[in-house]
Amino acid sequence: YMEELPSHSIVVDKFHKGNYFSFRVIGESMDDGTSQSILHGSIVTAREINKNHWKSKFHTHKFADYVIVHKDGILVKRIIAHDTEKGTIMLRSLNPDKEYYPDYEVNLDECEMILNIVNVSISR
Repeated sequence: YMEELPSHSIVVDKFHKGNYFSFRVIGESMDDGTSQSILHGSIVTAREINKNHWKSKFHTHKFADYVIVHKDGILVKRIIAHDTEKGTIMLRSLNPDKEYYPDYEVNLDECEMILNIVNVSISR
């Protein structure tokens, strides 16, 4: 199955070992009108964080945005807090409409994968 999925190449400054996956972004939750936006239709490429590292704090100072493969779907969000004792992460959308895109907590037990975004590409 994996062999049949589409693939693409990206240029990186430094190669880190690991599993990389790409996702097409749907929606406007990560669009705040700044250069940090991840726009609808963008392709994000992200490196998987092994589950054995989830009990340690994520490197949110190095990687701001993440792909979270959750039981309810695939999310592209910013992780703003990681409570290693409770096993939760606090997620934020960049969109300033906090009534429609509020911050919320996710239990790590409900996640299948967490990946840090290393590249965002936009087709024109």
